[in-house]
Amino acid sequence: MSERAKARWADLTERVKVVPELERRATEATQQLDSVRRMVTDSGLAPEEFGTVLNLGKLYKSNDPKDLQTALQQIEGLRADIATRLGTEVAGIDLLAQHPDLKQRVEGMTLSREDALEMVRLRTQNQTAQRSQDQSREFQQFQVTVQQAAQQMDATLEQRKHQPGHEAKVAFIKGQLADPVKLQQFVTTYEPHQWQAAVLMMYDAFSPPAAPAPAAAPSPQPLRPGNVSSGARIATQPTNAMDAVQSAFAAAGL
Repeated sequence: MSERAKARWADLTERVKVVPELERRATEATQQLDSVRRMVTDSGLAPEEFGTVLNLGKLYKSNDPKDLQTALQQIEGLRADIATRLGTEVAGIDLLAQHPDLKQRVEGMTLSREDALEMVRLRTQNQTAQRSQDQSREFQQFQVTVQQAAQQMDATLEQRKHQPGHEAKVAFIKGQLADPVKLQQFVTTYEPHQWQAAVLMMYDAFSPPAAPAPAAAPSPQPLRPGNVSSGARIATQPTNAMDAVQSAFAAAGL
């Protein structure tokens, strides 16, 4: 082996040695990511709510007075929300402030405060349940929209399958959308009803590389004997392989 080949072989050998370690790290990273996903799911928090909780923790650990003041305001908001959901009065929070009809009845002594607080709790539960149903309905509708958009894209591309370079263009689009970063950019930039037009724009803009021209086949050469010395028999052009062999033997004096 040349020195260059030896160096290349040594480099490949070192790379192979680190493969098990890289696989172990990848496995650990996947397990940690799955653990975080389960934690988010088990918390019951929406993604934006989970982000708010994390941001609150960041503000709590800060030494900046502005951050601490913001954290205090957020904690007070959580405190008021918990008290409202429980229907329990706590110092500094008027649970009837957001329900003027109930507050007016309590002040007019036509409704006890305890009953008013219970009605506040029930109203809050109903509002929470309604928001959950609305979010679920919106998500289901979004899934239907996504499926319809995907079917429309497939149908549109199928109509172009006979165009030159179709397979290369489709492979290019699939490669672009297989990249998680580019896929995120795509779904962030375009709404589902715009996906078909965006994919067609990618389809039309991509030009497959030209296929290399096939090498020209060498022109067939007739079978003929080689050069002969002067005085030797000069063979005429043979008409087939057997004639060529016989002519070559004759030229050699055999």
